[in-house]
Amino acid sequence: MYIPKEFENRDPKVIWEFIEKNNFGMLVSASNSEPHITHLPFVPKKVNDQFFLEAHLALANPHVHVLQDGDSVKIVLNGPHGYVSSSVYNHPNVPTWNYQTVHISGKITRLSKEELEQHLSELVDLHEKNRSTPLTYDGFDENLVQSYLKEIVGFRVQIEKTEAAFKLSQNRSTEDYEAILGDLEKCPINHDLVKAMRSNKEA
Repeated sequence: MYIPKEFENRDPKVIWEFIEKNNFGMLVSASNSEPHITHLPFVPKKVNDQFFLEAHLALANPHVHVLQDGDSVKIVLNGPHGYVSSSVYNHPNVPTWNYQTVHISGKITRLSKEELEQHLSELVDLHEKNRSTPLTYDGFDENLVQSYLKEIVGFRVQIEKTEAAFKLSQNRSTEDYEAILGDLEKCPINHDLVKAMRSNKEA
């Protein structure tokens, strides 16, 4: 991924926190020069000093049939983003776009049935934990679960490389930066982007 130096983030802790927060992304691979892309929710996992992402695909998805153990893949996770109008500057300039994205490279391994069930349990827990009456994997009807298990394939990607681009106006003057923030804050849809900009500035 092309990343201008001023927008590159190499802090492992910051990158991992971003991955945990923005865990819906794209699994990207290639077979015979043809790209394959699937949008998936991932479960980030740390085991000792190793970092992984786990997910599952529908057997009906053609992507399943081109993925082999040991294949190199990429995962793309995007964070908040938004349009920056040059109308906020007191000097001539052009509009741009602020964004956060992390590209992950690694090799894929299929999960066993037991590992797949553990993955599904962790995926449910991850997204139910803040609900007032959270569901649990063990609480689902067993016959229903077993029927769905026949229709999916689980996999794990061990993270070998991360590339993080956080383009958050850090290359602008203080005056321009504050003008950009003020403009973005006028629209509620930019709430997460404004939060990311402020957090990045404080880091």
